[in-house]
Amino acid sequence: MRRGSSRFILCLLGFAALTAGMGAASADQVARDAAVRLLSQTVHTQRDGSHLAKLFALRQLGDPTLRPLFEQIVDHAEWQVQVHGVLGMAEVSPDRRLDPRLVPRTAAAAHDAIVASAIDLELIGPEEIAHLLDLDELSSVARMMLYAERTLQGDLPEAENIERFANSDRIQVAALASMLLKQRGRGYALTALQTRLAEESPARRDQLRLWLLESIRQYELDALFDWARTIAWDDEQRSELVDAAVWTCLHLRPEESFELWRHRVHQIESRARQVHYILMLFATTGESLGEPWVAAFPSNGDLLSQLARLGRAKALNTDRVTPMLALIDIGHGRTNQWLMAEAGRLSSDEAERVYAHIIESIGRPGGMRPDRIALAIDAVARLFSVNPDRIETMIRDEQATEEMRYVMLLGLLETPDDRAGRIAAEIVQPGFSRTDSLTLLLVAKHADELTEAQLRRLGMIVAGGGRVSEMVRVQSAWLYLKHQHLIDETLPAIFSP
Repeated sequence: MRRGSSRFILCLLGFAALTAGMGAASADQVARDAAVRLLSQTVHTQRDGSHLAKLFALRQLGDPTLRPLFEQIVDHAEWQVQVHGVLGMAEVSPDRRLDPRLVPRTAAAAHDAIVASAIDLELIGPEEIAHLLDLDELSSVARMMLYAERTLQGDLPEAENIERFANSDRIQVAALASMLLKQRGRGYALTALQTRLAEESPARRDQLRLWLLESIRQYELDALFDWARTIAWDDEQRSELVDAAVWTCLHLRPEESFELWRHRVHQIESRARQVHYILMLFATTGESLGEPWVAAFPSNGDLLSQLARLGRAKALNTDRVTPMLALIDIGHGRTNQWLMAEAGRLSSDEAERVYAHIIESIGRPGGMRPDRIALAIDAVARLFSVNPDRIETMIRDEQATEEMRYVMLLGLLETPDDRAGRIAAEIVQPGFSRTDSLTLLLVAKHADELTEAQLRRLGMIVAGGGRVSEMVRVQSAWLYLKHQHLIDETLPAIFSP
């Protein structure tokens, strides 16, 4: 046995003996103090920024009892913490909707992040957008994002409401306003923006144009197609800018952009860029991918050959799961991220095969790479929504490795479904391995009550005896105080300077 492992076991046994030797009240006090200390480090600014990651971990719990903590950090001195407070309040609300009344309590710097995140997390709808636009205090960037979101929803804002931002000192605000005005048929604003961009340094100009191309895609501003196409055909532009422009053209008008895409992909020598072009084509054509497109695929090398194989399967409407599984086994990060989105287009049975294959790959060589773990966690959550019985079978399978169970438990922590807690409750939790600790955390997340033994073990995890990350410990800390009915009593101590 390795010396490090022996030392850990001795420490763990010593910890268990110590807590067993103490009275129950003393063990509870140790856990309580550790929980308060962890949560205090979460709500107070830390030099290394670790408090922000811990706040995100608390938000992942989705626990309504967190409401008083989130409510209090809305008024925090640090704007990044304020963002977590407002978003956390929305995520634990019954309707999962942002409360616009909280935004004026935050710094102007927080508005942009709150609005962007709320849109991305689907915490905001037409009613919330209207209320936010009525706020005089709302930052100009956040206001323009909301106008753009309304445009995407087909509710074009009045041109008069946008025009006053076209000359903003902040060029991002002016740029987005100009594009929205172009979408409304006011082309003069785009002409003025071009003049303004020309005054920027080349590096800054390219940076802004990349952001504009991304915004055009995000908000589907078809009136900017010709502007993007001009960049895409310009051989004098940087390759990064050309690639972004090609992607934007494909997104807006795929059929009209075929010749452009084929011209560019045949010029490329870099395999990474060739893969990028195929993936952008897959992402933009969806189910309309035709054989002429696939015939233009470069196919030098295993990854490109398998992508071409998948392209032919899509074009001919034949089995696409088999080439998807082969691509997963190659392990190319960007391709696997796209495959996860592509699986959402499949039937439930087909998607189940893809998700299960990703999870099972954790047990193979290289399976515990961070990118593969992240992919598998996502696959677990998706498979649980498609077929929770399959996840339950996999997690109980005697052939499943400890690594697979660990990842499956992390994936189940992502779902708010109570069945995830019931599955965990039936798994034996004999010790303090990280899998045992995650299982108990999952039980604690969903259970109305814990047994005395479970509370004692949860307290040990909070105190550092569970081989888990700081993020999991802080989640355990909140759940421990919740199940001990100590939240109201300890909240002042948590926020005490």
